[in-house]
Parts: sequence; C-alpha cells; structure tokens
Amino acid sequence: MSSYYRLVPIAMLAAAWVAMQDAWPGGLYRWVDEKGEVHYSDTPPPPNVKSQKELKPRAPTATTPGTQSAPKTYQQEDAAFRKRQVEQAEKDAAAKKARQEATEKQRNCEQAQNQLKALQGGGRFVRYNDQGERQYLDDKQVADEIARTQKLIADWCN
Repeated sequence: MSSYYRLVPIAMLAAAWVAMQDAWPGGLYRWVDEKGEVHYSDTPPPPNVKSQKELKPRAPTATTPGTQSAPKTYQQEDAAFRKRQVEQAEKDAAAKKARQEATEKQRNCEQAQNQLKALQGGGRFVRYNDQGERQYLDDKQVADEIARTQKLIADWCN
C-alpha cells in the first residue's frame, strides 16, 4: 500500500475533527469537586463544585515579522502560490531588464570612448547631409563633436 493511501484516512479524520471543533456548541470545562479531584468535561459542572473554569481554545499566536500563517483552504493556498509566482516573475523580469540596460550602457560607453579617441587622433572627418552628400568638418565642428562625445561619455560611462 502506498503512503498516499495511508494518508487519506488520516486527512479525513483531521478534517472531521476540525469540522467538529467549529460546530462544538459548548466548551470544555475544568472543575474541582468536594474531594479535591480535578475533572474535565464538555458539559457544565454540577452546581456544588469548589471551583470551575471554562476552557477556551487558544487564540492563534501572533506570527513573527516576515512570516505568514498558513492558508486554510485550497483556494487560499492556490492564490498564495500564484501570487508568489507573479512576484518571482516580476523580479526576474526586472533583473533581466537591468542586465540589458547595463549591457547597453556599457556598449554605448565603449562606442563613445572609441569615437573620442578617433576625434582626438586628428585627421579629416566627414558627415553626410540629408541628401547623402559628404561634408567635411572644419576645426570648430570637430571641437563641437569632441565636446558632444565627452558629454556622452559622462552620461554612459558613470
């Protein structure tokens, strides 16, 4: 017999016990009789007892910060599981996006540094206009391009 089939009767008994506790009309009573004997019962004690006390079930204990009490029903467990799945998926997506942004930032930084080295190395530089024609940059335009590239490096490399 597999362990699953052994657990079924236990689970059924536990469920019945919980249902019985919820439906229990009275409480449990503890009393001491004239002879000093302690008695426990689910019916109220006779009127001639020395002392009596109604026993109440313990209130659920407060959970420590960061922990939760276990869900009670299948629907609650399923909802909690789905919530954890969504939270994990959101964390994974955020981590993936952060990695992609870091990779893109690194690539842009390297490109800007290479462009600055080329500009500072001297030579003739061209830019293409809207009609696709070459336009050679003069010294002022090269200086402006160096300043723009340095600003890009400051943005991407820090």
